[in-house]
Amino acid sequence: MEKPKAVGFRSKYILIALAVVCIALALIMSRGSSRIRKTPLQIAEECTTATEWMMVCDTQEHVLTLFKQSKDAAPGEWKPVEYNSFPCSTGSLRMINGEMKTCTPLGPSYIKFKQRSHKFDDCKSWYNCWMKGGFAIHSTMYARDEDLPLHETDSRLGDNISTSCIRVDLKVAKFIYKTMPEMTPLMVY
Repeated sequence: MEKPKAVGFRSKYILIALAVVCIALALIMSRGSSRIRKTPLQIAEECTTATEWMMVCDTQEHVLTLFKQSKDAAPGEWKPVEYNSFPCSTGSLRMINGEMKTCTPLGPSYIKFKQRSHKFDDCKSWYNCWMKGGFAIHSTMYARDEDLPLHETDSRLGDNISTSCIRVDLKVAKFIYKTMPEMTPLMVY
């Protein structure tokens, strides 16, 4: 009786080698995508402000965090303390440089001017803080022809839905409008 030939000996090692390469590639790719993101406080600590306030918007988590200067900061030192974090909505997702990204401008900005209300085609926003770059932090959307914010037409927060602005709850928008002076910085990431 003839001994059977060892067919597949090489192909077994080739399959094992391919599996090892696939696992290695998967690990390399997962490390790049699960990069540890900075917290809003870490972002605020890296920045400076001419006012006692700073705002940081996380477009992935849809959170706007306000920071205030610490009472124990030395003169001229920026030592932020988290004041509060609020849910927000940011710009809709668009293809930018081959990636789906929010159309809210990323990076540093600051409050350029304020406007109590702003009319859009079919709605109105309240307590607009217009930023350098042509977008604003403002309330969710209300009926266009009302003199007071009475009838909310779009209250969604926590999503990519605006044309580029950062939307927050009416009370938050009013607080920012009344409290944050012009030139207060905003860092969007």
